Amino acid sequence: MRSFLSPSLARFAGLLVLLGLLLRGVSARAQADLPPLLYLPTDEAVLEPALFATRAALLSALQAKDEPGVRRWLRGGTSEDDDGLRGQVWRILTSDTATGAVMEVLTHGGKFVRPGRSQFCAPYWKDAQAFKRRVATSEYGGYEGSSWLVVTPDVAMRSRPSPGAPVVRQLSLEVLKVMPFGDPPGSRWGLDATGVFQWVGLGSARGWVEWSAIRDVSDNDSDAVCFIRINDTWRLSIIDVSAAL
Repeated sequence: MRSFLSPSLARFAGLLVLLGLLLRGVSARAQADLPPLLYLPTDEAVLEPALFATRAALLSALQAKDEPGVRRWLRGGTSEDDDGLRGQVWRILTSDTATGAVMEVLTHGGKFVRPGRSQFCAPYWKDAQAFKRRVATSEYGGYEGSSWLVVTPDVAMRSRPSPGAPVVRQLSLEVLKVMPFGDPPGSRWGLDATGVFQWVGLGSARGWVEWSAIRDVSDNDSDAVCFIRINDTWRLSIIDVSAAL
């Protein structure tokens, strides 16, 4: 087919095509070699010694299944005026699963969520919506911009949903992509049949990680335990843990 471009324009067009191919290759390599994006643990309770001490005392009381010791730290103290927390504490302490779930939340740091350090909520990723929005519009965002957060150091991404499967790579506190429905084929939103492993992505890497090691930072209904400042003391105000409801 005869070209209607002059030799110089034809060479320029050829260069543009070559440049486009090179840039596409660079973009693909950048995606494959995407450096990990971390969301590091934070524990702002250390800024308020009274809060730090209250949380430690609450954890000890939970571990000992000491109901009076737990109720001591409720917003209403030992009175009935505690917005249902008194009854919730009883349900928590009569279930090892619920007690463990609340303690697990309390051992993952936290942040102040109101001005003047008047309210503190655990875990540290509970107030991560701003971070999530930034991730959603970047190459780190997965399906519809969604992402997982690795909350446990030294987690294995495996080639199959099995504890003994080959390791694709080691993970530690990275942001991971949520994969589309049906990826991999036969799964429901990437969860394996046992409910133990989740299919995730990081750059061009794909693999399975244990469900217990990741959290959805965009989930506004995720578990949380909160304290409020009352005068010079800190009191438990919210226990929003699914296993404890």
